[in-house]
Amino acid sequence: MWFSQQKGKHRATYSSSEEYFDSRVALLQQNGDTFKLDAGEYEYLFALILPDELPSSYESRNGHVRYSVRATLERSWRTSFECKMAFTVNSIMDLNTVPEARMSTEATNTKTLGIAPFASKPITAKAWLSRMGYVPGETILFCGHVDNPTGKPLKGSKVRLVEITEYYARNQKYLTTRIISEQATGPVGDAMDWDHVPIVVPPVPPSGLRFCNIILVSYRIQLIVDPRTLSGNLVTAINIVIGNVPLSMSSHQLPGAPPNYEESVFGIEAQDPKERDQGAEKKFTPRYPVYLKTGN
Repeated sequence: MWFSQQKGKHRATYSSSEEYFDSRVALLQQNGDTFKLDAGEYEYLFALILPDELPSSYESRNGHVRYSVRATLERSWRTSFECKMAFTVNSIMDLNTVPEARMSTEATNTKTLGIAPFASKPITAKAWLSRMGYVPGETILFCGHVDNPTGKPLKGSKVRLVEITEYYARNQKYLTTRIISEQATGPVGDAMDWDHVPIVVPPVPPSGLRFCNIILVSYRIQLIVDPRTLSGNLVTAINIVIGNVPLSMSSHQLPGAPPNYEESVFGIEAQDPKERDQGAEKKFTPRYPVYLKTGN
């Protein structure tokens, strides 16, 4: 992963990396240093056991967790030929082991317009959920309330599901936000309610990105009120937890209907040109489990 930050007159670049495993298997060996393969097609079966503690695949503009398998044909008379293929790893995130996943959550924030002593009465935005834990495919039923005592209509309000990512390198932290989904409304009068508005959780990696020490992923729902003035927006945020084993299920027991594995809502945002030169796929998007289930 990598990022840059302004340090005085200069911009400093930071990077960090981790290797989670590197296994090698000889597909074909014969006595002697070299041997001959006649023209034709050949297939060689192989298997690898993945370590238990691997972070889920992850892709962003500033960093990634990628897994791939590479086949190398070593040729004595020419450079080696390589073919590379990526694959997805999904680390288990069982919501039944996360105490706060079943808990309700709420948050309130306020904002005044203008400058004292002419400031308005405070605008209030409150957001709440019946629980914090969800898996991709589930529907979050969002509730919110906006109170506007200013006597003037506000420009509007919207609800966002966002991903917050923290990157760590050389004792420095860099934070980014990606919008996953957004719903907006028109002008807000004296008050406005968001009454159990459905927000479907798309295919995304689980919260935390366990076993990765340089990238931390979290998710929030933001209720944003735009007052239509030079003042900034009023934002009320509540944290949620996204896993890949739903509540009331064991990680050792499959549901009645197994999940589908669908491509990440973000896809891939960068690829090392060297990987393409080595026969890697031009574009690879991780796949995450998606459950066809609604929640509340």
